[in-house]
Amino acid sequence: MELTESMIKNNPIAYSSTKQKLLDAAKQILLDTLEEYIKENNLSPDEIAEVKNYIEEAYSEKKAAYFLEDKLIDLSTYLNYSLNFALNNKTEKKPNKDILKTFSRIFYYRNKKHVLTHERY
Repeated sequence: MELTESMIKNNPIAYSSTKQKLLDAAKQILLDTLEEYIKENNLSPDEIAEVKNYIEEAYSEKKAAYFLEDKLIDLSTYLNYSLNFALNNKTEKKPNKDILKTFSRIFYYRNKKHVLTHERY
């Protein structure tokens, strides 16, 4: 099965932005440097595992933060335009129409589902 662009964009494991690529490169450089340090100083396996665990934890936290940051930008943009329009009845900049359509559909279907579930009972 071939991965499509939308599948990669919505998958936090396969997702990759510029920041993510730089983070991957930094992790690889750090692990390479650690390997050189290990060869020079003869560290115990427990010490090596502990240091690698710290590196992996920090890497995972940053990767999740970058993924959420990229995903929340669209929502933040939509909310910014919505609040600006609600308060001023105008928008200062033209919003990206695709973003507005996507979020409008989500709110419409969520409300529609809510109405239909109440009609069943």
